[in-house]
Amino acid sequence: MRSSARLRVSNSPKDNRSSRLAAHPSEQLIQSSSSSKDSRLSRPAAHPRLTARPRPTALPTSSSSKGSSSTSLFGTIPSSLFSNTSLQVLDISGNKLSGNIPSNMFNVASLQHIDLSNNRLSGSVPSTISNISALQLIDLTNNNISGGLPEHMFDHLTKLEELYLSKNQISGEIPSSLFSFRKLQYLSMYFNNFTGRIPAQIGNLTMLKRLLLGANSFEGTIPEESSNLPNLQFLSLPSGKIPSSISNASKLVELDFGINAFSGYIPRELGSLRNLESLSLAENDFTAESSTSELSIIKYLTNCKYLSYLDLSYNPLNAFLPNSLGNLSNTLEYFRIQNSSLMGSIPADIGNFTELTLLGLSYNQLTGIIPATTGKLQKLQGLYISNNQLEGSIPNELCQLENLAALNLGDNKLSGSILACLGSLTSSLRSLLLYSNRLNSTIPSTLWDLSYILNVDLSSNDLEGSIPLEVKNLKVVTVLYLSDNQISGNIPSSIGDLQDLITLSLARNAFEGSITESFGTLLSLESLDLSDNNLFGVIPKSLEALVHLDYLNVSFNNLQGEIPNEGPFKNFSAQFFMKKAALCGAQRFQVVDAKLLHLESKESKDQASKEEISPLATWRRISYRELQQVTDVFSDINLLGSGSFGKVYKGRLSDGIIVAAKVLNVHLEGAFKSFEAECEVLCNIRHHNLVKIISSCSKTDFKALVLSYMPNGSLKKWLYSPNHCLSIYQRLNIVIDVAAALDYLHHGGGDSFTQTMTLATIGYMAPEYGLEGIVSRPGDVYSYGILLMEIFTRKKPTDEMFLGSLSLKHWVKRSFPHAIEEILDANLLEEEEEIFSIMKDSLSSIIGLALACTAESPDERTHVKDVLVVLDKIKSKLLLNEVSME
Repeated sequence: MRSSARLRVSNSPKDNRSSRLAAHPSEQLIQSSSSSKDSRLSRPAAHPRLTARPRPTALPTSSSSKGSSSTSLFGTIPSSLFSNTSLQVLDISGNKLSGNIPSNMFNVASLQHIDLSNNRLSGSVPSTISNISALQLIDLTNNNISGGLPEHMFDHLTKLEELYLSKNQISGEIPSSLFSFRKLQYLSMYFNNFTGRIPAQIGNLTMLKRLLLGANSFEGTIPEESSNLPNLQFLSLPSGKIPSSISNASKLVELDFGINAFSGYIPRELGSLRNLESLSLAENDFTAESSTSELSIIKYLTNCKYLSYLDLSYNPLNAFLPNSLGNLSNTLEYFRIQNSSLMGSIPADIGNFTELTLLGLSYNQLTGIIPATTGKLQKLQGLYISNNQLEGSIPNELCQLENLAALNLGDNKLSGSILACLGSLTSSLRSLLLYSNRLNSTIPSTLWDLSYILNVDLSSNDLEGSIPLEVKNLKVVTVLYLSDNQISGNIPSSIGDLQDLITLSLARNAFEGSITESFGTLLSLESLDLSDNNLFGVIPKSLEALVHLDYLNVSFNNLQGEIPNEGPFKNFSAQFFMKKAALCGAQRFQVVDAKLLHLESKESKDQASKEEISPLATWRRISYRELQQVTDVFSDINLLGSGSFGKVYKGRLSDGIIVAAKVLNVHLEGAFKSFEAECEVLCNIRHHNLVKIISSCSKTDFKALVLSYMPNGSLKKWLYSPNHCLSIYQRLNIVIDVAAALDYLHHGGGDSFTQTMTLATIGYMAPEYGLEGIVSRPGDVYSYGILLMEIFTRKKPTDEMFLGSLSLKHWVKRSFPHAIEEILDANLLEEEEEIFSIMKDSLSSIIGLALACTAESPDERTHVKDVLVVLDKIKSKLLLNEVSME
C-alpha cells in the first residue's frame, strides 16, 4: 500500500441527515403504503434530528481498497488488518460487523481517522485507544458497545477534533480529561447510559461546534458554561433547566432539546439567538407562561430572522397561538406544534410563511375556521390539522397549493362539500384524509382522477351517491376508507383494477347488489370490510386467491350460500359472517365455528337474532347509541384515562348505574384478537381483585367493554399525579392484590386459565412474545415484574429515557443491589434515616423479586404463587419492624 494508506469498505452515506420534512413518522408526506390510518400518532424510536454528523470532505480511496456499496461485510474485524503500520484512515462503517473492537487496532500509531459506525460491534472500548496520539476522528456511532469509557482514554489524544459515540450502551461517567481538549469541535454522545454530572469544565471546549449529550442519565442541572461556548452551532442536552446563559451562544444555528424531560416555561432568551435556524423542543413538559395564556415564546422568536425549522410538539402548552405568529421569520419551512393543547383559532397571518413546506397543528383543541390565507402557502407539501374542533367549510384556496402532497383535516367538525377542485392536484397529492367530519356532499367525480394518490380516507361523514366505474383511475392507491357514510348503488367491478390496494373499507353504507368477482384480482389486499350494507348473493370463491388477506368482514348483509373454505378463509372465524345487524351485548361471546356456518336469508334474521342473545341474563344489552348518550358522545369531559389500547370514559346508565366504557383503538395491530381474548376471560371470572364486566358493544370499527366504575381512579393517577404520594404499604397492597388476581387467572376459580389471554402492551411484553408470538403464564409474570418495577421506581417502561437498548429492566438491573437508591421513587427516600434503613432491605427484596419475575428464560421466572408468598413476608416484616420501633 501507499505510505499514506486508506482503507474504506463502507456502506454508510457520508451525510445521512434526516430530511426536515420527515422529522416525525406521523408527518411523512407520503405515507407507507401499508400504514393504517391510525399510525398517525406513532411515536419515533430515535430522534431524527440527531442522526448525522458533519463529515470532512470525502476521503479519497485507492481503487484496490474501495469496497462495493452493494455488499456488506460480516463477521468480526480481523486483527491481521492492523499489521499495516502506515494506515491513516480506517472506514468500515455501515456493514454488519460484530464482536469486539480489536485492541491491536490502536497499535497503529499513524491512524488519524477511525470510522466503525453503523455496525453490530459489542464489548467495551479498548483501553489501548489512548495509544494513538495522531487520532483526529473516532466514530463508533450506532453499535452495541457497552461498559464505561477507559479512565485514561483521553490522556494522549491531544489532536482529537471529532468524537462520535452516540447510540450505544456506554455507561459510567465521562472521563474528566476529555474536557481539556481545546481542539475538539464535534462531540456526540447522545442515546447512551452515561451518568454523573456534566462538569463546568465543559466550558473549556472553546472550539466546539456541535455538542450532543441528550438521552442519557446525567444528574443535576445543565452547567451555565455549556452555553458559553463561542463557536457552538448545534446543541442537544439532557433534561434539567435550560440555562438563561443560552443567549451567550450567539453562533448557535441548531438547538435540539427534543425528547427529554425539560419543564417550566420556554425561556425567552432563545429569542436572542439571532443566527438560529432550527429549534426543536418537542416531547418535553414545557408550559406557556400562564399570565397571558398566549404562547409568548412566539413573540420572542420573531427576532430569529433565519429560523426555518420550529417544532414545539408534545408539550402541555395549554395556550393560544398569538396574533404575532405571522411575524416569525419569512424563511420558515417547517412549523409543527402537534398534541400540545393549543386553543383558540389559527391566525390568518399563517399565510405570511411563503416558504413553508410543512404545517402540523394536529391533536389540539383549535376552533374556528381554516383560514383562507393558507392558500398563500404555495410551497406547502404537508398540511396536518386533524383532531381539532375546526368548523366551517374546506376553503377553496387549498386547491391553489400545487405542491401539496398530504392533506389531513380528519376528526374535526367541518361541513359542506368536498372540494371538486382538489382533483386538480393530480400531480402532487398523495394522501387525502377527511375522515370524521360532517361533510355531506357526493364524492366529486374529479377525485377519481387523482391517479397518483396513495391514501384516501373519507370515512365517518354523511357522503352520498355511488362509486363510479372511474374508481379504477386511482391506479396506485393502497388505502381506501369510505366506511360510515350513506353511499349506495353497486360496488363497481372496476375496483378490481386497483392492483396496489392493501386496505379497503366500505362498511356501514347502503351498497346493494352482489360482491363483485373482481375482488379476487386484488392480490395485494390485506384488509376488506364490506359489513353492514345491503349486499346479497354469495361470497365469491375468487376471494380464495387473496393470499395476503388477513381481515375480511362481510357480516350484517343479506348474503347466503356456503362460505369459501380455501386460502385465507381457513383462518377466519364466524364473527366476520354474522347475519344480525346490531352486534352489541353478550352474544359476542358465543360464536359457532365458521366452517359450520351458512349464511341465511333476510327472512330468517329476526328469529335468529332472538336465539343469538347470550344466555347470561345478568348481563345487560347496551347499544352503541346508548354508550354515545351516557358518555356525551365520548366527550373529553368524561374521559377517565387513555393508553395505547384506547380510551376509558365514565357514564351513567338510564337506571343510575355508573360504568366505565373501555373503548378500544380498533386500528391497533392485534386489537380485535385482544378484545376477543379479554371478553373471553372477563365473562368467565369472578374475583374481588378483578373488575366486573357488565356488557360489551361491538361493531366493525367500534369495540368497547362496559365495566363497573372504580371510583378511586387508576394506578396512573395515584402513582404519577403530583397531588398523591403512595406509601410503601399502599404500594405493597396494590402489588399483592394484582398478584392475587393473576394467581386466580392462572389457577383459581375452578376453571384454570393458561394465561390472561390479553397480550401485554409495549414495555411490559415478555421478549418471547416479540420473537415467537408466545403467550404464556411466564409471559404474564414477566409483565407483572415490569409493573412491580414501575410502581416502586415511578418510571414507566415507555418513559422517554428508555430508548435504544436501554429499558426499564436494564436500568433497574444495573443498580441492583448496591445502588437501588438511584432508581427508587424519590418519595420513598424521604423517610427518616432510621426508618429508611429498615425500608431499604424490603425495597431491595422487592426489586430483586421484580428482576426474578423478568428473567430472560421463561423457565427461570418466579411462580406467581411464590411472588405472593415473598410479598406477604416483606409486608409482615415491615409491619413488625414498625411496631418494634414504637
